[in-house]
Amino acid sequence: MNATPHSGDRVPWSVRDCAFVWTFALVVTIGTAVCFSNSLRHNPYVAVFLYDVAVLVGVGTILRRHSATWDLLGFTREQRSRGLIRGGVLGLAIYLTVHVVVSPSAIRIPILFDSTGEHFIKSVILLTTVRGFTSVLASPIAEEMLYRGMIYQALRDRWGRTLSMIIVTLLHSVMHLSSTTSVRSFLVRVIFIFSITVIYDRYKSLYPAIACHGIMNYLSWFEAIISNGQGEMNGME
Repeated sequence: MNATPHSGDRVPWSVRDCAFVWTFALVVTIGTAVCFSNSLRHNPYVAVFLYDVAVLVGVGTILRRHSATWDLLGFTREQRSRGLIRGGVLGLAIYLTVHVVVSPSAIRIPILFDSTGEHFIKSVILLTTVRGFTSVLASPIAEEMLYRGMIYQALRDRWGRTLSMIIVTLLHSVMHLSSTTSVRSFLVRVIFIFSITVIYDRYKSLYPAIACHGIMNYLSWFEAIISNGQGEMNGME
């Protein structure tokens, strides 16, 4: 099958298949956290990375079961370069716009190269760690494949575009809740995720969605580094 998303045909996988992938990834993550709680306390992003790997394995299993290609998720070759550039630009625009509207006093337009370049250099160094790789590359790829490529398409075939966008946005946002999540952070995340879903639906490709997700994660991280030097992200992830 070489059809692209939204070509008018129903995707071969079902909502039940999506639930299997989602549950499988969650069980792997929780199981790892329980078995290696002491080790993961110092580097929790290892568990996040394992979740991403579990998503990739689960998605691959479902595609193979239905004899479907990865293109059906939205990995169309002709849209790769253009999609990544478009997604990066849109991610930057959405990130700045949302922060200005939601919390204008908190927005900082960071200067990448200050007198020492300390913040920029620190953010680049962190990208080489498991934490950085997971946040800016692995998680955007895995989560976009699962939530937009699989779940959104399956729900859209069943319940239509608008309701599916709302369900996917809420499901994805709730998965990022923690004991430290503020109302503002949750609302910002909901707006970000809904925007990514709209972008995926508009361009019928995962590439702009992945790039948009990745740039939002990086900008959230960069802002956190400037704010407290820790890189504790409050937006996407």
